[in-house]
Amino acid sequence: MYPPSPQSPPSRGGEDLNPTCSTDYIKNKHCTRRNLIAKSVGDVNNHFQVKNALRILIPFATVISILITATSAFSQEGKKPSDPNGIDWSIFPFAGASTDIGVSFGAIGSVAKLDKDYTPYRWRGQFEFCMSVKDGDSGVMLPFHYDFVRFDFPDLAGGKLRLFANGMFYLNSIYGYFGMGNNSPVHAVIPSPNPDTQKQHQYYLTQYIAELLGQMKLGKGWHALGVVRLKYNTPSVYDGSALSTDMGQQDPHAGPLVRGVYNHGVIQFGAGMQYNSRDKEEGPNSGMLHELSVRYSPGIFAGTTLDFGGVTADLRFYHPFIKQYLVLAVRLFGDVLFGAPPLEELGYAGAFNTYEMIGGSFGIRGVPLGRFYGKAKAMGSLELRSMFFGFRLWQWKLLLGMVAFVDTGRVWADLQSTPSLDGNGLGLKYGVGGGPRLQVGEAFTIRCDIAYSPNAGDAGGWPIGVYVQIGHMF
Repeated sequence: MYPPSPQSPPSRGGEDLNPTCSTDYIKNKHCTRRNLIAKSVGDVNNHFQVKNALRILIPFATVISILITATSAFSQEGKKPSDPNGIDWSIFPFAGASTDIGVSFGAIGSVAKLDKDYTPYRWRGQFEFCMSVKDGDSGVMLPFHYDFVRFDFPDLAGGKLRLFANGMFYLNSIYGYFGMGNNSPVHAVIPSPNPDTQKQHQYYLTQYIAELLGQMKLGKGWHALGVVRLKYNTPSVYDGSALSTDMGQQDPHAGPLVRGVYNHGVIQFGAGMQYNSRDKEEGPNSGMLHELSVRYSPGIFAGTTLDFGGVTADLRFYHPFIKQYLVLAVRLFGDVLFGAPPLEELGYAGAFNTYEMIGGSFGIRGVPLGRFYGKAKAMGSLELRSMFFGFRLWQWKLLLGMVAFVDTGRVWADLQSTPSLDGNGLGLKYGVGGGPRLQVGEAFTIRCDIAYSPNAGDAGGWPIGVYVQIGHMF
């Protein structure tokens, strides 16, 4: 995956930082996949030929992604089960693209037990497998892997209770880290023998997650929410990286600057309220979806000192100016962490639906994933959506449209004022852009977002962000 290097990731306090991935292969008990793609290209004398080829490949993959995903979905959309009390199943491949993780591909499937006495089914199991290929300073690599399994029980307690049981595996060998706070430097001077300069602002993160979520109907659009989540994280640090430097630093308000950069578990409990008045779940044209939640992770239960909690407010508004032809969608998001959270939590937000914030495809589009870390995050997004062309392809109903958007927000390293990490002034980061949408029936929407941000090139890649994924951002 990376060129050979005699260095292994440093340890903290003598602890083993698994996975210890060599820079040529991902090879240990957590990472056994060999970079066959890099070997298959043979002796590439000029790496930039490979790099340029992949830069051409991403726009090409954008088109192919839409075609593969849409064509696969067509085979499922409108399918009617023959037995109202039988088993309904589906599986189809998909492809996507992102400037954060490269060209992704995988499969999505589901199996549901139908029952005429339960709506819409008695239970359903879903799975997703995804991995990606991306160019880097040292060649082609496979940096990302995500596996997801969900069991959904939607009609319990007389239709008032819905339960989800989820299991996830997440691996990202190029997760970004430039430093703590809203003013983390773009080009830190880090003396290192490592020839891969991109790894100076990256680290390796592997997560194993199991969670149980519940949703209880309270009437008139109100729901009570609850979650129990177990996580096991195995971060690994590259020699000479910004993270390896910050691990030895102290926070201006006492204590270590970063915590949890070692193998550790997290037990998390969350509760909240949700209000939903949207006219539909997929591509809503009117209504609201608001969520207020709290979460707490007692470190003593996991045998660590990582004791922390958080509060999240997620407010979403949808207003139709001209039916589906012009819809204003607005999102206001805030998340605050207390206590001693580990590093990976500082790049996430949310108790029930967790999002990578503030950069990435669900944050400020155009800002690289992992660009900014902090205990407090605030973000706003505005989209103008227009679904203007409906047509049928055989028995399938399709809807084509466009979206223009602007995202803005910032982080704070700590709840106390820290100008050395956050700078002075407003400090807002932003991304602007747009892109097409293809809605497949009422099942899902394929989106392609192209975003400009002044921070887009901070990770050494494209000066813009490109994201091809399933589902609206919000």
